[in-house]
Amino acid sequence: MRAAKQKTTGVPVAPARRFFRRHFSHSIYNLAVPIKRRRILAVCLVLLVCAGVNCVLGQEKPKVQLNVMNVCTPNVAEQAQLAVALEQITLQPSFGPDFEVARGRTAGEGGSDWVRLRREFRRDPVLNNVQYLLTESEHRVQQKIVFHTKASRQGEALQVSLESETAEAVAAAQALSSPPPPTRIRLERFGGPSLVLARCPQAEQSVYEPLFRAAGERFAGYFAALDVKRLVTAELESLHRTAAAPRK
Repeated sequence: MRAAKQKTTGVPVAPARRFFRRHFSHSIYNLAVPIKRRRILAVCLVLLVCAGVNCVLGQEKPKVQLNVMNVCTPNVAEQAQLAVALEQITLQPSFGPDFEVARGRTAGEGGSDWVRLRREFRRDPVLNNVQYLLTESEHRVQQKIVFHTKASRQGEALQVSLESETAEAVAAAQALSSPPPPTRIRLERFGGPSLVLARCPQAEQSVYEPLFRAAGERFAGYFAALDVKRLVTAELESLHRTAAAPRK
């Protein structure tokens, strides 16, 4: 007796699965991947934004420190530091064989000629070298002697500068006829702010005369020791001849 065949309605299951896998499963998988990636990207962006906000909020504003120098009337402590720095500059220098002589012209508004001398100290416990600089322009002549020290500790004198500047236009030869008195003393300190004492006609500066006198003695002493008058005069003459020579 033959078994009766069971009739089914609709699309057979196995062919339907094969059709679905062939035509739809790949497309749905590709659609799911971008969605997952977009979600991950969104989470990452949120984390980055939050981290940036926290960084900005956590950062402190940079501290700005202003050092106001009273160059006309420094206080007692600053006077003492200037005095110590000047006392450390020997009045009997012993120079080594190394030296430098340079000259040049700086273009620009007005222009200026300059001459620089440098000598190295021999076995000095405090000083490394000394440098003289003359700058001549149409309106002024400035002379400066700078002492560079061997400072290595906080607060020690790193550089001492003695400056003199003419108040009116004069020839360099006239300015070099004798060592001028310094009108400005500047002390650069290792790891600390600078100290300055300058001539101020409007201020009462009688208490600072010992400092200006000590600076003048050292300026005059090194003016002679560096042979400034002879060397700088010769360099300026050579510089002027070069500038006046016709160009080919």
